[in-house]
Amino acid sequence: MTTGEPYSMRDPSILSDSVWHPGIPHEFRNNVVLGDARKLIRKIPDESIDLILCDPVYGNIDDYRWLSREGKRVLKPGGSVVAQYGNYFQLEVLNAMAEHLDFVWPLVESLILPNSHFDRKVISRLKFYAWFSKGARRKERWMVDIIPGGGKSKEWHKWGDHPRVFQFIISRLTSPGDVVLDPFTGAGTVPVACLSLGRNFIAFDIDPTAVETARKRIETAPRPLLLEEQLKLL
Repeated sequence: MTTGEPYSMRDPSILSDSVWHPGIPHEFRNNVVLGDARKLIRKIPDESIDLILCDPVYGNIDDYRWLSREGKRVLKPGGSVVAQYGNYFQLEVLNAMAEHLDFVWPLVESLILPNSHFDRKVISRLKFYAWFSKGARRKERWMVDIIPGGGKSKEWHKWGDHPRVFQFIISRLTSPGDVVLDPFTGAGTVPVACLSLGRNFIAFDIDPTAVETARKRIETAPRPLLLEEQLKLL
């Protein structure tokens, strides 16, 4: 796996029922790819992705504008984009993503340990996610807008998040075999969450160290959760 071999090639039984758009490059399928997401995404065909789930660079509004534009192209009709953002940039983020997508709802992760913003004298117990869709949302499952956090998880990456929140979002907005795209994957938390739920993923990152870490992490990723365990996320 450290050479970049797709996870599904190492054990095809993991996601044997998945269906990929034929235009998606083989090397993208259930793999963490090193490179600039803005260039790599050009190889993804129109209307081939079910969900984009990511944590863009903090405060970089151009990332959200790009997500809106590319999301409209690569998402299947009714697919969603869920992007984490810093509380202070809420207005700019929502306006940028609304350029090409339809606003659905703000999602909030409740933090076990609060973040202290000393420059503004604010203690934040919330982490925000912008949820947009391409047209009318096609997954008609109920979503909870306040999601219990899983605590800090910096074992793999200094900006790492606990997979529990991503597992919850994925479980509500996709079905087994669907394809999730994470263009800024860092140490691969979203891919690990996908594998635990029997979803396919495409992941990009521009940092070679992060990509190597993510690939090593995926090597030990668990097989899909048992139904009883998945129900605990609902």
